[in-house]
Amino acid sequence: MPKMQRQKGRSLMGQLSYSALDMAVILCKKNLGIREECQFLLDFWRSERRFLEWKYQSNKRRFLQDTQYWMHYLNDKEQLDYDFADIVKAAENNGTQIEVEDYWRDLDEVDIVFKEMYLDMAFFRKTKYVRKSMRQMLAKYHLKRRTASIVEKMERYVRFYEMEMLVNRKRISDLSSIPLDQLITFRLCSV
Repeated sequence: MPKMQRQKGRSLMGQLSYSALDMAVILCKKNLGIREECQFLLDFWRSERRFLEWKYQSNKRRFLQDTQYWMHYLNDKEQLDYDFADIVKAAENNGTQIEVEDYWRDLDEVDIVFKEMYLDMAFFRKTKYVRKSMRQMLAKYHLKRRTASIVEKMERYVRFYEMEMLVNRKRISDLSSIPLDQLITFRLCSV
């Protein structure tokens, strides 16, 4: 299997929406049982599919199959990567064309952090908030300093996933002026 890479030309909405790979990465971290995974995917598709990539919003079967595919891939990544060239050859021998680009996907850590925060608050946590400092979030992105572009991206995720940010119980909208070690409470606006 080819290395996962950023797709060029991916739309803003596509970056913010959950892909099957995003779901698989997050679910693999949760170590859920198969029944819990399936129930979560069905619940998410029923109640939150507006956050899914466009191709999944009206096709539950495709969403479930693609997510399961990526979960299997992530669990057996080393072996599948090793066998991918043989799989392509076997498909060509059978008259089937595999588009290698179809198997390249975006896996952006900034995207995953906020997507996982949303799922934690909406589905997995009893408390419907997450507390993180800017330093903790930047470390997850492998950054030591905040830049205007990373702050803008974080704020875009907060708006898209309908979250609010609180510092000392006061609502804030600008992350650029918050001290790096200040705890920020993220919660869903509907709470």
